[in-house]
Amino acid sequence: MIELIDKRLVNDKTELFTVLKSFLEEKFQISGKNVDRYLNVLMYRYMANLKDDELSYLIEFPYTDKVYRNSFYHYYASKLYSYKRDCIRVSIFQKGIEQSYFRDEARSNLLSQSFLGFFIVRPLTPALLGRNALDKAVFTHGNNFLIMTVPISAAINGIKLTVNSFPHSSQDSETISCAETTLWSLMEYFGNKYPEYRPILPSKIHEILSFRKPERQVPSTGLELMDISFALKKFGFGSKVYSRSEFGDQFFNLFRIYIESGIPVVTTLQGSGIGHAIICVGRREFIPDDLDSIEPVKITLSDPAKGNISLYFNSRIDRDFVFIDDNWGAYQPASLSSPCAHYKSADWLSCQITAFVVPLYSKIYLEAFQVESYMLTYVKNYLQKYFDGGEKIFFRMFLASSRSFKAHLAYNSALDDEAKEVFVSCTMPKFIWVAELSDLDLIKDKKGNGIIILDATEVNIMDNKPLILSVFQNVLTIWNDQLGELEDIPLHLEYFDIYTNNLGGF
Repeated sequence: MIELIDKRLVNDKTELFTVLKSFLEEKFQISGKNVDRYLNVLMYRYMANLKDDELSYLIEFPYTDKVYRNSFYHYYASKLYSYKRDCIRVSIFQKGIEQSYFRDEARSNLLSQSFLGFFIVRPLTPALLGRNALDKAVFTHGNNFLIMTVPISAAINGIKLTVNSFPHSSQDSETISCAETTLWSLMEYFGNKYPEYRPILPSKIHEILSFRKPERQVPSTGLELMDISFALKKFGFGSKVYSRSEFGDQFFNLFRIYIESGIPVVTTLQGSGIGHAIICVGRREFIPDDLDSIEPVKITLSDPAKGNISLYFNSRIDRDFVFIDDNWGAYQPASLSSPCAHYKSADWLSCQITAFVVPLYSKIYLEAFQVESYMLTYVKNYLQKYFDGGEKIFFRMFLASSRSFKAHLAYNSALDDEAKEVFVSCTMPKFIWVAELSDLDLIKDKKGNGIIILDATEVNIMDNKPLILSVFQNVLTIWNDQLGELEDIPLHLEYFDIYTNNLGGF
């Protein structure tokens, strides 16, 4: 006998709740008195902020989920209690689709444009929410945030569809705690984005950590910060750990620089008896009022008559960031000073960020603290000759791939052909550190008037070896290795559009 997939298309959360309730009772054999309680956790903790009046939901059962099935065979199947092995998948679309569209080729483009992601309901109580990939557009708070995403494909009702998302899941507290979920989420992101990496499953995380941990891996008791860093190193990253106690006032500045670089950051929280790991994946968009929140860095010029200049670092803007937290739905906005603002209890609300781990490409040797130190020294010792005193300079630093940054400059309509050719033809490593200079009026229009580019593979910052080039005030400066000194060359540089590829905006 052929088993057919049970499919239901509904048009609001009330209908979704009703259908899921019947599926949980019928397919998962969850008793009626518990269904409402478990569904309330799913719907009102993880799905509370869905734009309900704009969405349709396609529910399918049975669905074989790769992550849950891995946990099932490596752990749940060995238990006395009989756990189900199939899941429910809920796909989300813009309201207005019909089931007939999935069999009408003329509607394929409409389906693709309407698809906003999916979430898995697994047969685990109370941890129903499994793997999910959702477009930020499904949430009421998603419009004002820039989020790192990757294309994730799924065969929905027989049709391959793709959503741009950051992978998310709740923890099941037995095979994956918050730390393992964080590692899975990161590797799902990087594995779908870059050929150097590949997605991993929970059993692989346990296997890797078995070489470090003296005890059994399941049931999970959680991981320490250095366990997370160790696992990322084994997965091919050049992990870099930053602690608040070590970096003090610079701690959040460094955090913001890496987010501006489009690198998801593993963030550890500590509170009253609480230890937790989440991922920062984006930030709120820039608004002109952000400039008022920056405490400028004053640099006294060598000529006393000129006074000083003020540097307004983008990394000092106080704004909300976006977190992937396995205790809540995807894309939770919160400030760095109150990272658990979306929690209800006082113990959680008191949690603070104590450290973070950056999964750097293994050939990036120059890290953010060294870069900021070098940039300040370079401005003080070399660029200051171009200032008359009193200038207010907006300073934005980030990592970028040289290929992406060159492509941005090659098509930058504000640059003349000579400047484009210099940037595009210059030899660079795979990743570069970039500082874009602007002023407080230009940056409001997303324009810059100066660029500094550093070699991310060069850590010798005692001289100017990291400098690939800088262009400011119509002067190109390079490091002349033969002479062992900086060399100036005239180069006309108009205002240019700032780089926005890392986060898809500014």
